[in-house]
Amino acid sequence: MFLAEALDFLEAGAPGLIEVNMKKSALFCKNLFCAGLCLSALLLTSCVSVKKLNNLSKVYVTNTKQINLLPPEDIADELDDLMLFKGDFNGLAINLPALVQADSQGIYITLLNDFGTDMGSISYDGFSAQADMAILPSKLKIEYIINDFQNAFYKEEKLRQNLKASKLDFKVLKADEGEDAAGSDSGEIRQVYSGNKLIEEIIINSQGAAIKNLLRGYSFSLYFLQ
Repeated sequence: MFLAEALDFLEAGAPGLIEVNMKKSALFCKNLFCAGLCLSALLLTSCVSVKKLNNLSKVYVTNTKQINLLPPEDIADELDDLMLFKGDFNGLAINLPALVQADSQGIYITLLNDFGTDMGSISYDGFSAQADMAILPSKLKIEYIINDFQNAFYKEEKLRQNLKASKLDFKVLKADEGEDAAGSDSGEIRQVYSGNKLIEEIIINSQGAAIKNLLRGYSFSLYFLQ
């Protein structure tokens, strides 16, 4: 008797129970789907935030006036060349070939020895600057080298605007033919001033650029290797 009643109850109530369970399952799936969307959106936002995070140090052009590095898209002409990196960093001499790639995506310089072996690299993508080399002075922040490079190879007007915001002057002079620092064809001389004090001078011609940071006491040049 009890078994028969139980069977009658299941036969009559099972559809209702199944319907309730199906509604609960649908609600659970809906909630799970919404939670998944929220989690995906959160992860996507986190990834975008990391990509846009600026880890660059400001560049002190003088001991009191600082600037930000320009974005890679402000380069004047793209570079993808083998050049000679020759520098004097407060008595530390460097004279090595360098593979230089600079475009709207960033600046990438790889120093090589005479056998073509990687001796270290410098990279800048607009958000971070890194140096993987032991030959540069450890106290010299790589942002300063990037800034020097930009002063030589980036657009004149962009440089002027960036420096003017920190009350620094940017001048461009035409070098007399045969009388520039490289001793070859005519080019231009770029100068950074703080008031009447010359902070940096860059001499540019068709062979490359010679950069002299007078305030920090170092210099280096990048000339195309033929």
